[in-house]
Amino acid sequence: MPRAFQTGLVVLALAAAIAASAAGTEPKIQARVEFSSVEEWRAFLSLPDLDIMKSKPGVGVTIVTDAEQLDEIRSLGYDVTVEIENMQEFYASRIRGPNFGAFHTYSETIDFLDALHAAYPSITTEKFSIGVSHELNDIYAIKISDNPDVDEAEPEVVYDGLHHAREPMSIEVQLYYMTWLCENYGTDPEATYLVDNREIFFVPIVNPDGYLYNESTDPNGGGMWRKNRRDNPGSCEGVDLNRNYPYEWGGVGSSSDPCSEVYRGPSAGSEPEVQAYMDFVADRDFVLNLSFHSVAGMVLFPWSYTHTVHTDDDALFRDIADVMAQYNGYQTGQPGEILYDCSGTTTDWMYGDPGILALCIEVSGSGFWPAESEIPGLNEECLWPQIYMTRIAGPYLSVEDYTFAGGDGDQEPEAGETLDLTVTIENQGVAGDVTNATVTLVTDDAYVQLHDAASSLGTVTARSTVDNSGDPFSFTLDPSVPDGHNLTLILVLEGDDFYAEEELSWLVGEPTVLFFDDMESGTGNWIENDGNWGLTTGNFHSESHSYTDSPSGNYGNYWNSWIELAAPVDLSHASQAELTFWHRVNTEEGYDFCYVEASGDGGTTWSQIGPSYDGDINWQLTELPIAEEFCTGDFKVRYRLVTDTYVTDDGWYVDDVSILGPPPGNVSPTAPTLVDPPDGGSVTTPCPTLTVANADDPDEGDVLTYGFFVYSDELRTVVEASTCCVSEGAGTTSWTVDVPLADGVYWWSAYADDGTERGPLMETGSFTVESSGADDLPSKIVLYPARPNPFECETELSFDLPAREEATLAVYSVDGRLVRTLVAGAVGPGPVAVRWDGRDSQGHGVASGLYLLRLEAAGAVRRGKVVLLR
Repeated sequence: MPRAFQTGLVVLALAAAIAASAAGTEPKIQARVEFSSVEEWRAFLSLPDLDIMKSKPGVGVTIVTDAEQLDEIRSLGYDVTVEIENMQEFYASRIRGPNFGAFHTYSETIDFLDALHAAYPSITTEKFSIGVSHELNDIYAIKISDNPDVDEAEPEVVYDGLHHAREPMSIEVQLYYMTWLCENYGTDPEATYLVDNREIFFVPIVNPDGYLYNESTDPNGGGMWRKNRRDNPGSCEGVDLNRNYPYEWGGVGSSSDPCSEVYRGPSAGSEPEVQAYMDFVADRDFVLNLSFHSVAGMVLFPWSYTHTVHTDDDALFRDIADVMAQYNGYQTGQPGEILYDCSGTTTDWMYGDPGILALCIEVSGSGFWPAESEIPGLNEECLWPQIYMTRIAGPYLSVEDYTFAGGDGDQEPEAGETLDLTVTIENQGVAGDVTNATVTLVTDDAYVQLHDAASSLGTVTARSTVDNSGDPFSFTLDPSVPDGHNLTLILVLEGDDFYAEEELSWLVGEPTVLFFDDMESGTGNWIENDGNWGLTTGNFHSESHSYTDSPSGNYGNYWNSWIELAAPVDLSHASQAELTFWHRVNTEEGYDFCYVEASGDGGTTWSQIGPSYDGDINWQLTELPIAEEFCTGDFKVRYRLVTDTYVTDDGWYVDDVSILGPPPGNVSPTAPTLVDPPDGGSVTTPCPTLTVANADDPDEGDVLTYGFFVYSDELRTVVEASTCCVSEGAGTTSWTVDVPLADGVYWWSAYADDGTERGPLMETGSFTVESSGADDLPSKIVLYPARPNPFECETELSFDLPAREEATLAVYSVDGRLVRTLVAGAVGPGPVAVRWDGRDSQGHGVASGLYLLRLEAAGAVRRGKVVLLR
């Protein structure tokens, strides 16, 4: 094995060999060098002019090299294994079609920017040049924002890629995010907010000359040129642009030799590409920068030039990086901690000079030019980090956590339960407070009655959290909610100049098993991509088989191996479903990952659901929601293992896979639509007639009935009147409110029921009751809050009358059924108090939940509510 320190003569010989390699035309070789300690690893990294792809502290390094350099490295005593003999040929063999196949060439990237602007001119600028390269090729940028041609006082963020010409994924992930922003603008609340409240810039190709050179030498893709195309003295061209930035220029991880792949250039900031980018940044007010490279699968942050010194914002950087990597499993750290030290980098200059919070993502994959089939997955891996970076450029509220109180205590909403919901809200922004922040609970679920739906949060400062524990939400689920019903609650987060929505969803009760495989009946339910997976009896959750990636031993290096459902599952009747499975994981932590992916088009496109898994996880039940976008007739799931090199392990075991959802054979009706009274209109009767246009029902033969609710508040927390089971009319359905309404403003909604399940509530309308005939006396009638509330055994209900009046005080269930009349007759004047012991008119104890109080006296109605907890 090599020693930790080498003689100067040996180092010089190695440097000379590397320089000769860079100047020649020999094919590039991918090789790995393995170590037995961190000291040996660091000693190797200290050698000059290395071209490193991946690095694993204390374990190994993957390098780009050639035959001559390999001999020199081996002569130093290092353990070297050749992985790819000719990287150009290997990469080219995996690309289908000319013009880089599925990867965008320089001209195709320009065309993409033009097409994006043509399709979305109101939220994108035309492409614009920030400068030109050595060979006078334009370095293009584009801006996405709601007023793209106006310089607004909004937080700015910039994304860049292709500092290194052989890393096309650094372009692809940016184009994918641009597309996501534009396609979802106006429909997705988050995309809309980000475009409306940020100025988002992209510089997809910083190094056009190097990329065009790769196209000239390898027109089908796979070119391995890294640097720009500076005409250096001698035979070696190019400067490594990511070693040319002025901050700590000329230090570790760069070279003064023009033949080196990490040649830093003749002087700090000497390259026109770097100058153009620095000038562009100097003219803007960027808060954040995210620079893309490949292929290590990491989130990196300053300092790059040292691993022993941390920035003043080290804790912030680490927190941001960890959140960015929470779904893709990328390693996080300073480059020298997990990859290698390097000086003169984009991120160090961004942070060290203009003071921008700058990070770098090393996109993962099987190589600089990954297989085309990997591109969608790699794009997905890098979507959330870009969304998150755009979020945190300014104030942004997000739900960090939630808890329930009440019900049976299992943190799962169930039929008939009344629950309090406490949410924890984080301002993710690195700067900027959200003032006058509120969170509101809304839903169109016809089985939900809200009781308390709004909380004030005050000012939420940057990077802080608050909760509504002092004023939790409260709601009751109707006892008749069917098993497998998808309950969706929307949290609306608002503040001065802020708006966002987040969704919480559950399957209520016992859902229907739509698919199940305990792996005991062979492999027929699954297909594989590479023949590695198989059944095993060596480890399982339920006897006596499970599916695993490597039944005969450990998995291998550089695997991208999966199983997917052979036949799709029909989820077209569901708005949400759930995937459950048991699994056991034994992979190299931080390097080899297990992904669960879903497809709604029968396996053509895939998206990751849930987190990635790695390390050691003993048999564990995992439950993942299947979002509405995948609820089609062609739903598939797959289990994918992705590994790197050096260390292999036992792998991934999967057992007892279930897909759960509502019973098949029924699709709930749509919401009816408001007809009369018109939204915001007035009525002159205390018992108005409410009319809706009938709902659509996808199922033939269902007989629809309708339910109506009238509320005294816009948040729909106090029900003034309600009914169910109104027979459908011809084209429209009407209900006349059967409880006289006092003068004032009311809100109302309605739903359709197909006999199996209620459809969603229609969008709430409002109306005003005028001239109902009530006199001044009712305003003096007061119904006081119940005490105690909630109660277990007994509560006191009291009210006050200005004169002796015929009065009725009754308790109703949330669906409008009379539970018990407590007062019926002449009482008063003055205070009246009665007690309710939680029993109905027959003397039977009623169930826990919310109950409505209705006091009627002298033509006036007063309402309240009380919660019974058994």
